[in-house]
Formats: sequence, structure tokens, C-alpha cells
Amino acid sequence: YTVQKSEERDFLTIARRKGSLKVAGYNSFETCKKDDTQPDCVRQGCQNPKCKVWGHFYDTIYQRRLGHLSTYNTEPFQFLEIDFDEGKILEAYMEWLPKAEVHNMEISCLPPGPRDEGKWPYRNHAARNPLYSTLIKQKLLHCGDASDVNWLHQIWTNEINRKNAPSLNVVVDDG
Repeated sequence: YTVQKSEERDFLTIARRKGSLKVAGYNSFETCKKDDTQPDCVRQGCQNPKCKVWGHFYDTIYQRRLGHLSTYNTEPFQFLEIDFDEGKILEAYMEWLPKAEVHNMEISCLPPGPRDEGKWPYRNHAARNPLYSTLIKQKLLHCGDASDVNWLHQIWTNEINRKNAPSLNVVVDDG
């Protein structure tokens, strides 16, 4: 299968292949339709039966709103998502958006230690991604607290709003 320059790439296919949580709802959807008592079918506090399946179905909105950016003939641009977690979605974005410079912000890759010292007291989920070190060296994975306005300004000024950099066209806050 060859993708034409003007053809939109399919977010669902790519995100499922990468194992992204953005489309994880599909993993249990058919099972839940048959038996909604399974663990992945009963989300805590869910009152609407149509929303019981654990996982997301973000592909429809991503494809509708951002699909035009998934073609090979779009202009280069920057894409930023807040929340890297284990980076499966970053890998999906990199494949889905061939002209995008994909950035990610993640709090769990701060140095270990107390939060009141600007560190992270829990597990570093991001380090599980095989591209982790490379993405940090390439200044595409930014380790910090996206609720810190000073840190955001520093990343914007030094890493994203660089001279001759493509424009930042999309920001997804999933943090």
C-alpha cells in the first residue's frame, strides 16, 4: 500500500499498531458488547452505559480535526503534546504526521526526589521508551512540569520558538 502525497494517513491504524492509549477502547470494545461485566468494561463511576468501556476512542476527533496535517504535501510545522507517558503516542504522531516536528512534555522524567524540590517522587514512565535518550538529546522530549509557567516560557523560548523553526500549529494537553 502506497500513500499518495495528498492522501490523509489513518490515525487509528497507526495508533493501534503503536499501542497508544488514545485508541485503547477498541481493544476491549467487541468483548464488552457481548459481556459488559469484564474488568475492562466497567469504568469506575460511569453512569452512561455507552461510556463503560475502558480506554479512549480519540481517533475520530484526531482524524477529523488534524487529518489534513497527515499528508505528505502539507507544510512543515511543530506539534506539541503535554503527556509523554511511555511515548507510544509520540511514535504514532511521528508516523502519522510526516511533516511535523513532534515535541512532548513529561513530568515523570524529572530527576527523582521530592515534589517540593521540583523533582518527581514516582516512577519515570518515559524512560521505558527505547527512543527516550535520543528524544531528550534532540530536544523533542522536554522533562518538566507543564503547569509551571516559567518552565513553559523557557521551553518555548529556547526549544520551540527557534530561529527558522516551523510554526507551532497544534498543542494537545493530555497531562
